[in-house]
Amino acid sequence: MKRYMFLLFCALISTTALFAQESLVDKYADRKGVATVYISPKMFSLMKDANPTGDVHLDKVIHKLTGLQILTCEDKAVAADIRKELPNNWSHNGYEVLMRVKEENEHIIICVKEGKEQNEYVLWVDSPDEVTLIVMNGTLTLEELQQVINQ
Repeated sequence: MKRYMFLLFCALISTTALFAQESLVDKYADRKGVATVYISPKMFSLMKDANPTGDVHLDKVIHKLTGLQILTCEDKAVAADIRKELPNNWSHNGYEVLMRVKEENEHIIICVKEGKEQNEYVLWVDSPDEVTLIVMNGTLTLEELQQVINQ
């Protein structure tokens, strides 16, 4: 249950240009078995005055987000292609791995790439049945992200 809550949270607040993530989402968007979501900077600006819902108060950080991209694939052949395009070593691509979880056949990696003007947060979930990639861009700091998570 915590995993699903965390994925939902990241989807709500997730997205500098990640070496291949943007093109990766675009490249696989029209493939069978792939679902994608893109939320533009303009949409986030429209949501900045949104009222908080539930226990998570995103109104304090929503104005710091500039984009969100989500890619989910359940097709095994396409998922294998996606896996090949992701880096084996995130740190060599300018990312700092914040968390790595391996539980049975599921792998979860959370990375950040801090930039001068924006930060990029990446959540990569890889399981035998599907792969999910969430990319969030914005001026949101790690401390602000932690505050939202701890709500």
